[in-house]
Amino acid sequence: MSSLSMPAKCGVQSSSPWPRQSNAVAEALRSLRRNFSIWFGRARCKRRPGKTLLWKVALPALFLLTAPGLAPVLLAEQSEDAEYEAVAEEYVKGYLAAHPLEATALGFHEYDGKVNDYTRLALDAELSRLRRFDDRLAKFDLAKLSPRQSIDLRILQAAVKRDLFEMQEMAAFERNPMVYLRAADVNVYIKRNFAPLEDRVRSLTAVEAQIPNILTAAKTNLNEVLPKPYVELAIEMAKGGADFLKKDLVEAIASLK
Repeated sequence: MSSLSMPAKCGVQSSSPWPRQSNAVAEALRSLRRNFSIWFGRARCKRRPGKTLLWKVALPALFLLTAPGLAPVLLAEQSEDAEYEAVAEEYVKGYLAAHPLEATALGFHEYDGKVNDYTRLALDAELSRLRRFDDRLAKFDLAKLSPRQSIDLRILQAAVKRDLFEMQEMAAFERNPMVYLRAADVNVYIKRNFAPLEDRVRSLTAVEAQIPNILTAAKTNLNEVLPKPYVELAIEMAKGGADFLKKDLVEAIASLK
């Protein structure tokens, strides 16, 4: 897995280091960690601290010495794994940059105060990025990857294809106004105490200042005729968002002077 992942703590049956999110990449990483982190975490807990280096270095060396015929296969597998991890990490970093609100929710606070760019130019760039990574991921041979990374690859491929489906077949940015409402959701800055309240409010204010740009993009991108259920639900969401800003948000920051 890429260096963005975090190990499970000893004695803690952790399902994932990531908060539960609806976006595809977070779900992909969460699923992979759920499948593997508990087992590897328990394995680490059983080792004495002084034996960690021996476990990591001596055991693999002993295995290669006793099974020399497997050495080339393992080395090739490690090389393919390293190449895949580099591509996967590049994809995740690009995803976070294109979805800063979700990045903040995942704990990457260098994206605080930023919003998704929904201009046509930015959407076309994201679509090109997804197609490019879809092609790059398809070139990996599952048989040449370790079992863990072969599963990771399939999960990431599914995540990319889901986003492609949403942009191409579903035409979400042209047909679904709820996409733009979610982009202005500042709840993450209130419900999590990841920074002093003053800093979070500063980021929240920066997001709200960019709402006019989101609305302009929505007017430009959305079709003139939209599915009625989408419109009705978007109206309800907008009302709920307005109530949150007028009531819950005011109460949450009441302690500020």
